[in-house]
Parts: sequence; C-alpha cells; structure tokens
Amino acid sequence: MMKKITFIIVCCLAINFVNAQLTSVALVGSGTEQGWPVDPQTDAHQMTSTDNVNWTIANIALKGGAIKFRGNNSWALPYNWGGATFPTGSAIVDGAGIGQ
Repeated sequence: MMKKITFIIVCCLAINFVNAQLTSVALVGSGTEQGWPVDPQTDAHQMTSTDNVNWTIANIALKGGAIKFRGNNSWALPYNWGGATFPTGSAIVDGAGIGQ
C-alpha cells in the first residue's frame, strides 16, 4: 500500500569538495517509486536549490522501504548519504538507507 506523503525536506549539506561540485541532489531508494537507481541513470526525484546548499522536494509519494539522498546522479563517494533518523538528524556519507 502506497501513501501519498506531502512534505518538504530541507537538506543542508556542508560538505567541502576538493575538485568536485554538487550540482544535484535526489531522493532515491526502495521507498520511492523509482527504486534504487544504477549509474548512469538520472534520478527521478530531483530536489531543487537556489544556492546548491539547501535542497527541497515537495509532493513525493513514498512507500515502505529505505531511502537515501544521492548527489550528481552518482553512487560515487561522497555523493550518497543515508542515516538512522528521518526526517530530522544529519545525513552521513555512505550511510545506511533511512528507514531500514
């Protein structure tokens, strides 16, 4: 059974990259309609940002399962984040899927 959940997530990512730039963040995982993407798949649930620091998504349908944040449509580190708490807390680089 899928529930339509309307929410806004603001994900503040204060990560310093030496020669890389975060250009996109998406919500991915078995808890989304898309599931777990494979590279070089473009993620369906892209978040928006006006400053590449604060990322927002609204009106996304979630179902039971785990989710993660994925940057630049890539699993390469440091571009995927998970964690133990949702919707609060800090995302951890290469952390477990949220909701597992």
